[in-house]
Amino acid sequence: MLPADWAWVALAAGVLAYDATCPTGETLSEGMTRYHRARPWLTRIAVGYIVGHLLDWLPEPVDVLHHATRIKHVRRAAAVG
Repeated sequence: MLPADWAWVALAAGVLAYDATCPTGETLSEGMTRYHRARPWLTRIAVGYIVGHLLDWLPEPVDVLHHATRIKHVRRAAAVG
């Protein structure tokens, strides 16, 4: 498996571990439901943005997360060069 595959496995394991051990009513899904009730449009936009980023549907100029990874690569290249 590649590093990104291991990262997804670790992320899934972390979510499962948290949900299995969290206080009653504090699973990640219950938290999301709470956020959605308080600010439905903001929650929908945030979830839509994450989906768009993960599926590479967003144009590069508006994909802030994509740019965040580029900053890391630029810093690394500057340190090496």
